[in-house]
Parts: sequence; structure tokens; C-alpha cells
Amino acid sequence: MKRSTDASETGGTGAAPAQRYAVRAALVLTALAGAVDAAVYLSLGRVFIANQTGNGVLLALGAVTRLHPGEEANADAVAGPAVSLLGFCLGAIAAGLLTRHAPHLWRLFVAQALLLAATAALPGPELPRIGVVAAAMGVQSVLGLRLGVRGVTTTVVTGTLASLFSRATAAPRAHGDGDGGPGAGLFGLVWVMYVAGAALGAAGALAWSFTVVSGCAAGVAAVLAALAVARARGWRRHGRSRS
Repeated sequence: MKRSTDASETGGTGAAPAQRYAVRAALVLTALAGAVDAAVYLSLGRVFIANQTGNGVLLALGAVTRLHPGEEANADAVAGPAVSLLGFCLGAIAAGLLTRHAPHLWRLFVAQALLLAATAALPGPELPRIGVVAAAMGVQSVLGLRLGVRGVTTTVVTGTLASLFSRATAAPRAHGDGDGGPGAGLFGLVWVMYVAGAALGAAGALAWSFTVVSGCAAGVAAVLAALAVARARGWRRHGRSRS
């Protein structure tokens, strides 16, 4: 089975080190998405930036409410979800282009860290911040796919929850890694990480501000980016020494 995670991104040559790295990175990214999603929802106008399924529902509700006679028009109910969706799509497109010819995941880690840092630094209007942080989640979504942990996208956990119960109720021979996929325990942990991240993001937004939460998220993303760059450089040095 082909792995999406390149050995040059993991610092190891075998499947086991690559898979461990991918799983750990995916768990941290999932918590990061939960934190940012909750903070944006509470601070920037009741909009999702990682969970674009929910954001699509908000966009539809906003559009119908504006068109329905007797309902109070609220431009932000449409503008916020629309900007989030646009930013997410642009971020995902950029991430795809960055890794189009070579699976250098460190580029995506760096891009996400820069976008989150820009979100923390942006002052003033909500819509530009929504667009930039949504772009960061678009990058992360592609990064999650490139990591190659089957059933784990890092930004939406509905499918992961379905995979959890599918695994938990499967025949014993299908449990664990018998078919090359993760077990129910990992899917459950992903869901817990998302909820825990959302709780921390909400608490931070209520106690301090969205800027504080996005700044902390940028710091975590920067650490992940630094580790990814270091691993890639270490693998290249290892490859040169062997040649």
C-alpha cells in the first residue's frame, strides 16, 4: 500500500517511523483545528473555518434568512461563511500546488504557521481575519491528506467518528492494523483531541481574545514546521552520507 508520507519528512526509512510521525502530527493538528474553530466561532461572528460542512449550513441559513420576508436581514450571516469558504478553498488550492511535484510536507507546515501568525497580527475587521485563518485550515486539510493516516482529515471529525464505530463493531480480524488501517482507539483519540482543542480555544477566547488563541496556534504550528524542516534536512544529510 502506498504511503502519502514521504520518508524525507519523517527522518526514518521504514514504514513504522513514518506512520508514528504521521499519527502524532495528525493528532496535534486535529487539536489545533478544534481550538481555532471554537475561537473563531465565539469571536468572529459565529462562523466555522475548519468545519466547512457546518459552515455550509450556516451559509445556507444566512442566505435563506435574508430572502425570507419578515426576517431581519443580516449581511454578516452570509458574508462570514462565504469568506470562510473562499479562504479555505484558496488555502487548499495553494497547498496542492506547493506539493504538486514533490511531497515536501514541510512546506505545508510552514505555510500554515505563517498564515496563523498573520491572523494573530491582523488588526481590525473580522472578515479579513476569517479569510486568512480559513486559508490556514485549507492548507491543513491538504496536509492531513498528505500525512496519509486513513480516516483522519484533522479538520472534520464526522467521518472519523463514523470510522470509530465502524471499527469498533467490525469482526475481530478487522481490528487494529490487520488491513493496514488504524484501529478504533486512534479514531476515538482523534475525536477527543478535537473536542479538547475546541474547549481550550473557547476558554482562551472567552478569557482573553481570539488574537491570543490564534497566536498560541501559530506557535504550535511553528514548532511543527520547525520539526518538519529539521526532519527533512536530517534525511537529506543521511542520504548524502550513504551515497
